[in-house]
Amino acid sequence: MTVTRQELMDYLVDTFGFSHKGCAELVASFFSRPGRNPGTGVPCEITACRVVTFKARPKLRQRCNPHVQDAEA
Repeated sequence: MTVTRQELMDYLVDTFGFSHKGCAELVASFFSRPGRNPGTGVPCEITACRVVTFKARPKLRQRCNPHVQDAEA
C-alpha cells in the first residue's frame, strides 16, 4: 500500500480541518531531514521522496484480514 503526499494532505484536511498550506508544510517537515554536503560540510535539508510506503507485518495482516491466507509465510 502506498500513500502519496497529496493523499496524506487531503486526509489531514478532511479529518482535522487544517488548511491545505498548513498540511503541505506539516507533511514536508515530517518527511524531510537535516543533512550536510560531505564535500563542503555546509548544512542543507534533504527533501523527502514523493511516496511513503508501509509494509504490514504478517501478524498485522492476519489480524486485519483473518479470512485471507498469508502468501509470504
